Amino acid sequence: RKARSAPRSRAPGVRLEVSPELRAVVDRLPAEAFRIDPERLSCRTRRRSDVPETHGGMLASGKLSYDAVEKEAERRRARLGSHDALKAISSFLEVAPGDPALGGDLGGRALTWGLPGQAYHLARPNARLAPQEPGRHLALARCAETFGRADLALLHYETALSGRWGRRFEEIRRIAGLEYLSLLGRIVEGELTSSATDFARSRAETLRAELGLGRADLVVTISWNTDRTDVDLHVTDPTGEECFYGNRDTNIGGHLTRDVRAGYGPEMFVLRKAVPGTYRIVLVCFASDQLRTSARTRALVTIVERWGRKSARVTRRTVTLAGVGQRISVAEILWP
Repeated sequence: RKARSAPRSRAPGVRLEVSPELRAVVDRLPAEAFRIDPERLSCRTRRRSDVPETHGGMLASGKLSYDAVEKEAERRRARLGSHDALKAISSFLEVAPGDPALGGDLGGRALTWGLPGQAYHLARPNARLAPQEPGRHLALARCAETFGRADLALLHYETALSGRWGRRFEEIRRIAGLEYLSLLGRIVEGELTSSATDFARSRAETLRAELGLGRADLVVTISWNTDRTDVDLHVTDPTGEECFYGNRDTNIGGHLTRDVRAGYGPEMFVLRKAVPGTYRIVLVCFASDQLRTSARTRALVTIVERWGRKSARVTRRTVTLAGVGQRISVAEILWP
């Protein structure tokens, strides 16, 4: 059984080490590079009669049930699309606008629902409230990259790489670096428009040498939205061996980063060379915030097949973890 970790730091900010090369990039960026103007939501739910009576009564009372709102959001997403779903789930922020768990929850949902612009603005308050949490800068980087703002994503990744974080984030440089390398490759290949192509090319070379990884067949990253929560990533390979916190290195070369026990992650599994067969990805809730009565713990799972190649395939999913001991099957990846 795993030991409990110490409470997280309450540091008011973070110290960054900015290289002269990066500072020069920032100075050259146009103001447009820092703007993300998402498309306006176009919702089909407009009249009182479009909302189920029980749901409308709950909204009128102001006493929201997380499970009921989530159920209504999923109903709308299935029938009407992601815009209506986000409008439904955002009811939470109207009654608890400063709740970081809800903000992380909604941001992750918006990203997986194909709304990266809205996801970015939902994630920004969390980064302001807790800049000492590197995972929140990674969240902004993912949103900006998906939205197509490569230079802004670059800066957020650099923040995650350059900060002096607490001891429980000792592997954040490797996790952020691998995600960042993917962005740099897309910039160098011309897939994403950037004002910093030369910097990206040079940065990719030095970072690749530091991390010692050019390609990988499977990379899985998880992060979650609640503190005092321990979510574990388990990956079972075709031989039947399970990679998890108690077996971080497998016989076929799989590796799992250090266990993060206090929230909010991230954790990452990397397999350089996959053997043929099925890979099963599972999340386990080992410990949860017993003080929280509103938002459930939701994990954002990013799966990258053929990492480091033009043919890379990225899949993102959000998973709700209702209680301690729960195992949730996220995906089964058939290789090749």
